[in-house]
Amino acid sequence: MAKNERVQSVAGGRLEYLPFEALPLHDSVWGLCTGKDGMIYASACGECTGGLSVFILRYDPAARKLEYLLEVGPAVGQPPDNGHATQCKIHYCLLPGSDGLLYCATHASGPPLGDPIWRPWNCWDDPVRNFPGSYLFTYDPASGRLDNFGIGPLKEGSRALALDEKRHKLYGLTWPRNHFYVYYLDQRRYLDLGRIGDINPQAIFLDRAGNAYTTDDYGWILRCEAGRDRLQRLGVQCPSAAGRTGCARGTGPLLAARCRAAATT
Repeated sequence: MAKNERVQSVAGGRLEYLPFEALPLHDSVWGLCTGKDGMIYASACGECTGGLSVFILRYDPAARKLEYLLEVGPAVGQPPDNGHATQCKIHYCLLPGSDGLLYCATHASGPPLGDPIWRPWNCWDDPVRNFPGSYLFTYDPASGRLDNFGIGPLKEGSRALALDEKRHKLYGLTWPRNHFYVYYLDQRRYLDLGRIGDINPQAIFLDRAGNAYTTDDYGWILRCEAGRDRLQRLGVQCPSAAGRTGCARGTGPLLAARCRAAATT
């Protein structure tokens, strides 16, 4: 795309395309936020090509300048050519703090260098090709300092993350086992609160009181109270589209036809 084609006028504003020219094999962005400094931060991810590490990028809207700040894999001690499934993504886990730091967790799905594809269950017990786990860390864009808390969930990635700044806690969701966890930043303590379902959880958020919320496979809202390390299923269920109400209805028959139809939409 030519430079003069990267900015286009659209209804209500301007649309600007920012190709990651220095990362031609990276294929997606799963983390995006505005930092305290007003800069836009993104995670450039690579899950379709083996041996890629996620990068943290910074875009200055005023100067229209894109910077490649950090290759995360080597920075946390997992270079992308070490034979393991790579630290290839930051997936809904790029959170700006009021202290100017970015609170992050890595995610999986990228194959090892030289492999065409990777599946977690096939490689779960492979000492070389498995995914070591999701690294939790903070990154200071101003100084370039990374504070590595090490692996939180072993052999799993972090799918989504929420930050409770008042209590210095992170709440996270894992993949592929779909567990809910709490990480205490001051204590550097990881706490697994157990499995919440079979299907990839996609979001976790806090209310004003600091309670954390997500949903299970059937749309039931789960809450982790701010002052207690306990998950509760609330009596509220999110509505779902027709054909997406789950694979079984209570004690009734398995609805394979509905699942098949949903998968093709």
